[in-house]
Amino acid sequence: MSEWLTSILATFAGLFPIVNPFSTAALFLAITANLTGAERKRQVLLACCFATGVLLVCLFGGSLLLAIAVGFLLVCIGVQFVGIAVIEVATDPRILGAIADALHQRTLGE
Repeated sequence: MSEWLTSILATFAGLFPIVNPFSTAALFLAITANLTGAERKRQVLLACCFATGVLLVCLFGGSLLLAIAVGFLLVCIGVQFVGIAVIEVATDPRILGAIADALHQRTLGE
């Protein structure tokens, strides 16, 4: 099987359970029960256009959004590590004692 066909089948197999066309068709028919045939066709066209737009934005902008999200995540992790270090320093009696001793020595030396 060619690589192209394998890619298409893998994409279809991944999206099919997410889209779930059987329950979506029943839901669409229930929601549009009071619409005429032309109005129903228009709703289908709009839904397909919106879905295509979302997929294209994800296709072309997904890597940029992911890069921004990963950068933001790294900044958050760094802030968290700094916060943990500050809490450790502020609550460790050995470090607090060493700081107090250094300040005491400094005041005695002046």
